[in-house]
Amino acid sequence: MEIYHQLIQHVDGGQSVALLLVVGAVGSTPQSAGAKGLVDQQGAIVGGTIGGGLMEARVAAEGASAVRDAVPRLVAFPMDEAYGREAGPICGGTMRILVRPCSPENCQAYRSACAAAELRQRGWLLTTLSAPDVGVSRWVAVDEVGDAAPSLADALLALLTRETADTVRDPSLGSEVFAEVVAPAPRMLIVGGGHVGQALARHAVPLGFDVTVLDDREEQADSSRFPAAVQTICGDIALEVARFPKQRDTYIVLVSKGHKPDAEALEQCISSDVAYLGMIGSGRKVALLRRDFLEKGLATAPRFDQIFAPIGLGIGAVTVEEIATSIMAQVVAVRRGVSLPGARP
Repeated sequence: MEIYHQLIQHVDGGQSVALLLVVGAVGSTPQSAGAKGLVDQQGAIVGGTIGGGLMEARVAAEGASAVRDAVPRLVAFPMDEAYGREAGPICGGTMRILVRPCSPENCQAYRSACAAAELRQRGWLLTTLSAPDVGVSRWVAVDEVGDAAPSLADALLALLTRETADTVRDPSLGSEVFAEVVAPAPRMLIVGGGHVGQALARHAVPLGFDVTVLDDREEQADSSRFPAAVQTICGDIALEVARFPKQRDTYIVLVSKGHKPDAEALEQCISSDVAYLGMIGSGRKVALLRRDFLEKGLATAPRFDQIFAPIGLGIGAVTVEEIATSIMAQVVAVRRGVSLPGARP
């Protein structure tokens, strides 16, 4: 939702901008459906991106025109020119892009969607692509989907499951609609505010995670060590992990000061149905904790083996920043459902 927050800030600040929204992508393209950018009346990209390069420059020019004439438009951009040093885009695909000028009067749907996401509500931002209402958007909450036509409701719920964006048909209006899933930012709990925990927080915030860092040491839970968006908790590890919301959009990373707090935290979340649970440590540490958990009946072997431990992708990481990168790459792979070597236990 970040681009919509930026859009609202520009509009509320009296700046004229147009939204560039990729509503279709076929073949090889630099971005997929749902990619967004903002362009000002001079044609400069002031937020997001729809792929960069010559394609983005040409569409940005359309955006500048849309800002000036206040008329939305759909642009089809083929990228299949014959190869040559002076040729245009040669990727091979085609992108379909909605260019929509934005004003205080036509941003209510974006405001509603942003407010819903802040409240951790789920739903869809629907934008009409058919004349005469090209670019008209509306917010639909999950509990309102029953009011839609059955075929549209089914399509929206399928998108919600996959957390993707796509073009669907709205039979009640006889129109083509672009549907974007609006969902709260996935939560990430980082247990341990040391060097790796700090680096992870710096990586996770711009990747769209709602980050909380937990440590039982006041100095390591000092909020000044972390990006402003990060919540910090200083308290008992086991108690705070037990309290933390553990849902299908929760990612838990155990990188504390040692095996004891890691074990205490793991005991409180190993049975939870979270999206990701990873623990830092050597192969020996993991093996010893595994034996302890099995002997005490705290976990079954199959359940323990679902933990990402040792944590991170095997990229030969040595420095703190490299270790954090290896962990976040693994987290992103899990979030996007991509199978990579070491991406799933």
